[in-house]
Amino acid sequence: SMSGLGGRLQAIVRLPNGEVHGVDATTEAPINYDTATTPIVKFGYEVIGIPGVVAGLCKLLEDHGTLPLEMVMQPAIKYAKKGFPILKGEASRHLSASKQLKDFAGSRQYFMKNGRTYQAGEKWVQKDLANTLGLIAKGGRDAFYKGEIAKTIASFMAEQGGFLSEEDLAAHHSEWVMPVSCNYRGYDVWELPPNGQGVAALQILNIMEGYDVKSMGFGSPEYVHYFTEAKKLAF
Repeated sequence: SMSGLGGRLQAIVRLPNGEVHGVDATTEAPINYDTATTPIVKFGYEVIGIPGVVAGLCKLLEDHGTLPLEMVMQPAIKYAKKGFPILKGEASRHLSASKQLKDFAGSRQYFMKNGRTYQAGEKWVQKDLANTLGLIAKGGRDAFYKGEIAKTIASFMAEQGGFLSEEDLAAHHSEWVMPVSCNYRGYDVWELPPNGQGVAALQILNIMEGYDVKSMGFGSPEYVHYFTEAKKLAF
């Protein structure tokens, strides 16, 4: 539910020979973004970075996939064009973000219906998204970062006072990175290195390995307390 085209992507791939590789396609800051002069806000066009999800998905498919991009994307295009019923969890997340969604015209147009968020079970049709996905399916990553889509994004961002430009989009690239790991009670656990938070998860496991977690009982006050303290230390 959180894999929109404007987002980021991090993924771990385990090959048949046991090798583990990671893809880092996180969001980069625009070239003209200046932290010294730009107010730090949580919402708004000023904080929109270069979306990496399309580049990351294409890299995964190109290097390790077996099917053509156009075929892989057909189900997503179908659901966007014909719609699908909103799930309860998704409806709840939309409702909790309704105040922020109302503040921006684009969000109101695509994520709301008659001034309110979609309710569980209501059909959500996204024909514009289907069109965008279709362009990517035919033109690959460059259709998003260098073509008609990039021009539309950059033009809109300029109108709204954002920093994201055609130059930013064209220069973006995802990369393969070496994952980091630890062994927890006989199991190898893999995470991606910073700029993700995976290292913290490994640190939490390293701390908890010194305690008899099984005897605490899942969900017990002692269990919750120890994990909470370990998380506080890791972060």
